[in-house]
Amino acid sequence: MLMNLTTPEKKSKPAINIVWLKRDIRLADHEGFYLAEQADEDYIPLYIFDRDELAGPDSSLRHQQFVFHSLLDVNKQLEAVGREIIVCWGNIDKIFEFFSHLFSVNKVFSYQESGTIRTWKRDQRVAAFFADNGIDWRQCQRADGAEVTSYSGAFTASWGDANPPVNVV
Repeated sequence: MLMNLTTPEKKSKPAINIVWLKRDIRLADHEGFYLAEQADEDYIPLYIFDRDELAGPDSSLRHQQFVFHSLLDVNKQLEAVGREIIVCWGNIDKIFEFFSHLFSVNKVFSYQESGTIRTWKRDQRVAAFFADNGIDWRQCQRADGAEVTSYSGAFTASWGDANPPVNVV
């Protein structure tokens, strides 16, 4: 099926919010989902397999398979409330442009992540796009409540030279 990609008039586009899932593929205690449920507009849960991230040196097929199966698991849970995560693959900038052409996107909810310099630069580009298009981006804080101020070395700063804890059952 072909889609008409012409831009509808702003007033005729449906108003939505987006819950952008990055490294936080879960429903329990997810502030973005909570905020989206509280808002007046409908929302779309969205996960993007970012082409640039997939090509990065820290990406692996094993991790992407884990992400994919996590998305399937969350979608099973979302069936009960009539929702489904929209999964996209491609350039993240183009994907957000696409959604903003189809919808009047008011807010995007996501977690502020402490990833790589690549994800930090991605978030800077996305923030500029949202600002230019009047989209309010609410980045929720991490579970421990700490604000992410530096993307590089965030993990090392927390753990030092020690290995992270591993639970062995």
